[in-house]
Amino acid sequence: MIIIFYTTNIYKMQNFNHPATISQITKCIKNNKHNVKINLNVVSKFEQSVDFVVYREPKKVDIETSLASKSVNEDKNTLHYSFNQIINIPKKLNEGFDNKLDLNYYIFGVPKVDSFFYSILYVVSKDFKLKKDDVRSKYVAELKETMLAKLPNIFRDNQYSKYNYKRTQIADNFQDASHISEGLMCLASDYLGINLIILNYDTEKYWLGKEYDNKFDEKNVVIIFSNGIYLPVIHIYGEFPDNFIYKCIMNRFKIYRKLATNTELSVVEQETKSATNTPSSSSPLPTPTFEANSNKVISTLESVPDSVEIQNPTPTPGEPVLAKEDLTKTHLRGFSGYKLPELQELAQKFGIALNNDNVETNKSKPKTKKQLYDELSAL
Repeated sequence: MIIIFYTTNIYKMQNFNHPATISQITKCIKNNKHNVKINLNVVSKFEQSVDFVVYREPKKVDIETSLASKSVNEDKNTLHYSFNQIINIPKKLNEGFDNKLDLNYYIFGVPKVDSFFYSILYVVSKDFKLKKDDVRSKYVAELKETMLAKLPNIFRDNQYSKYNYKRTQIADNFQDASHISEGLMCLASDYLGINLIILNYDTEKYWLGKEYDNKFDEKNVVIIFSNGIYLPVIHIYGEFPDNFIYKCIMNRFKIYRKLATNTELSVVEQETKSATNTPSSSSPLPTPTFEANSNKVISTLESVPDSVEIQNPTPTPGEPVLAKEDLTKTHLRGFSGYKLPELQELAQKFGIALNNDNVETNKSKPKTKKQLYDELSAL
């Protein structure tokens, strides 16, 4: 372009500004080819090559900021969350479940008002979480209304007086649900047909409304309480939390206040005690589901029958059954609730050898945790 412009101007000056033709420009270029020398300073950085390199200013990546959403609760004593957002299982909580809680479960951010009832519905109803906010609030209001209406019959038929619960206090708890009492937890368990437990994340203690009932086996609802809010523990596939999760809480954490009945017996001990009784047949209470119909919300929660026959629970597979009573014996918890030194101490107390002796090699090898636990279970 530079050469063409230069030769064209020369031709115009020589021919009194007459327009130049292509052939004239070409001839002029050939004539001046050896006379014009253009010197260019080549910068290798911008020189075209086979490999194309894009030169951009490096972007600074703030790793701490990118990981903030995942680690926000790792060093906190209380849970921090956003409404309608998933809360990752913190390390502090996960360790109490052999680091298995975060494999299939997460915590979910519910509204602060009536958070207890929201948390229950998020677990027992697969459709609840898919509804709009206004529909969910109607479900919560209807659940509270129907539970309150059934309170007199359930209170009488299940003999809540043996727990030292008062019907008026349970009814008042519906009006102020900022702190859920054991009485209201007991009512929710019987009405919905679930085993309900609340773990205080801040103090690492748990609440129970009633003891674990095998009649509702594997129908567990686990709620985390932190900073005045009740938050549900939800399975990624919408299933109920399994018995391992429920009983880890009872084995690893301390109870806030023991129940008025069977206060000295653990869950395993109650199962062992009831195993000698003849179980009676009864129909399990239905799992509640919810649906919306036009402008009216219809609950398919079935009423609790006026008379419920209580089925005596049977031992859970894998739990130890104590064959003989020993008043001096410390009853066994679940296998995962012990560390090796604790089992060694118990073994010494009951005269169980800590080592396996090999007569042929005259060597001794310490027994494993499983071997000690099995021998203690067989006493």
